[in-house]
Amino acid sequence: MTVFSKLPGSAPLIRRSFPAPRPSRTPALARTVGLALALALAASLLPGHEARSATTSLPLQTDDLGIANVDMPLGGTTERFILDTGSRDALHLPASLSATIPGLRWTGEKARSLDLTGTVSESDRFVIPRLSLGHLTLRDVQGVALKPWGLSIGGYSAPEAGVPVVGLEFFKDLWTLIDLPNNRLTLGDRGPLSRDGWTELPYRLDEEGLVVMMTDGTRTYPFVLDTAASASLVKAEILPEGAPRVPLDAIRPASPNPGSGGNSGAPQTGELRFTPLKVAGIDDSPVFYALVWQGLPEDFRLDGLLGQDFFERFAVQFNMREKRLLVKPLDQ
Repeated sequence: MTVFSKLPGSAPLIRRSFPAPRPSRTPALARTVGLALALALAASLLPGHEARSATTSLPLQTDDLGIANVDMPLGGTTERFILDTGSRDALHLPASLSATIPGLRWTGEKARSLDLTGTVSESDRFVIPRLSLGHLTLRDVQGVALKPWGLSIGGYSAPEAGVPVVGLEFFKDLWTLIDLPNNRLTLGDRGPLSRDGWTELPYRLDEEGLVVMMTDGTRTYPFVLDTAASASLVKAEILPEGAPRVPLDAIRPASPNPGSGGNSGAPQTGELRFTPLKVAGIDDSPVFYALVWQGLPEDFRLDGLLGQDFFERFAVQFNMREKRLLVKPLDQ
């Protein structure tokens, strides 16, 4: 899911698309554990036997558009990926890259998506049975052929169509720590990966992604974590009457307007308004500002999304298999 834009003196706003709901899957039946495996497990629990954890740390940064990028080894080379936790697919790969990955198999299925411009597209699906990433091994990694998507605001276009994307499902069996200010994405098979100063938050996983609650001090709002959005966004229609709507130059240094391009009907940067929010459940949560936006598609049923400005203030680690998500303010 995603949208693009750029604010003067800052990075672009948002990049998001909306995958169509997938058919639910029947949970796997309980598996029979063989005697040898049972004995090995028992041995691992004996005093003096310490199970080893595997971790991999990858360089994380933002590009000129303010979108999170991560360098990952794939297909025999290291590629720069857009990191998009707002996409439920594990990988979006251009044909030039998918052709280099051993074992990649096209399933014959199609993935349907809708972006914030209302554009509907279909992409071919694939699966990679086994994928090594540093000390970690991932299995049955599913993805789609890459197609460009998104909405631009303020005259800035989307990243090049050939840039691959790594999405949320890539991390489904891993502990994942996103620390944008310190330029690191850490993955591990055990966790938490860091323990000091973190607050565990309730969350839910739905078709949009990882959903957590934000607050304006009077009520709470469900927001999705979206590392490929270069700013946070909140629906204008859900804000109470009288909610603060702050102009851009009040929260960011003024600079020349980047132009009047972008999507038809998009407001100019001088017309943009932002509202202050905090993380619900953290008493001393730092304030961040979400762009107030009117007219999001009905398919997007949440109140907003958390983009780059959020990840510059908070580190996040999660494990979807264990149903845990932790947040740590980085400026305190």
